[in-house]
Amino acid sequence: MLLHKKNTLAIIPTGGGKSLLYQLLSLDLEGVTLVISPLLALMEEQVTELNVLRKINALALNSKIPFVKQREILRNLTNTSYKLIYVSPERLQNPFFRAALIASGVKISMIVVDEAHCISQWGSSFRPEYGQINGFVDFLKSNSQSPFLLCLTATLSQLARKDVATEFNVASENIYITPKIIRDNLILHFQKVENEDEKPEYLRNFLTEYEPKKTVAYLYSKYLCETYYEEFSDNYSTDYYHADVDGEEKTNVYEKFLNNEIDILFATT
Repeated sequence: MLLHKKNTLAIIPTGGGKSLLYQLLSLDLEGVTLVISPLLALMEEQVTELNVLRKINALALNSKIPFVKQREILRNLTNTSYKLIYVSPERLQNPFFRAALIASGVKISMIVVDEAHCISQWGSSFRPEYGQINGFVDFLKSNSQSPFLLCLTATLSQLARKDVATEFNVASENIYITPKIIRDNLILHFQKVENEDEKPEYLRNFLTEYEPKKTVAYLYSKYLCETYYEEFSDNYSTDYYHADVDGEEKTNVYEKFLNNEIDILFATT
């Protein structure tokens, strides 16, 4: 499917090699592969891995790069500058980005729509900006570009699958579902509690019994994240992550968690 440059939807569980699929293919394509991702942290993690470990030129074009630097990058963009450029769906509507991309003359061979379920209101992460991706594709086509699309997701219901296939013009024969979509390496436990104030005790019991190397505890409010952060700091290295944490501190917390400097991270969903 992909070797024939057909629009494709691939449903592959987390850890099944979705990123490797397009990263390897990009090396065989002329010009640039554009990767649309909704997650800044994941975007930067992958770009670091590509540049440092795999020696593949990649760029995460996001708000953390000053505008002057972005302008310089885009003005000097060539078919050999980067094999992969990661962007958020919001950036596709930026007039400067669009104009600079066309002015550079680079060839956009493939567009990867990561977390493709975001296109669907039936998906778990409906994100309206995903509905504007097709407009960007039409813009490229009106400027003599002809990229094909690879849509990726880990799990997808029948309704959401239909939405993605319709939106991105994916023929039924170009929908790939990995034979082992069920994650049998995951174990789910459920514990019913009567009152909110019982939860810390159950969490402590869980940590004592299983001794996880590091834990993310999802909570439904910013207040609870900070409360649990304080409450558990007696025996664990803790931190919190929510919408009121500024960008620089979020990056700091994220890197500490990756480097095993935090035992428990309390975060909003």
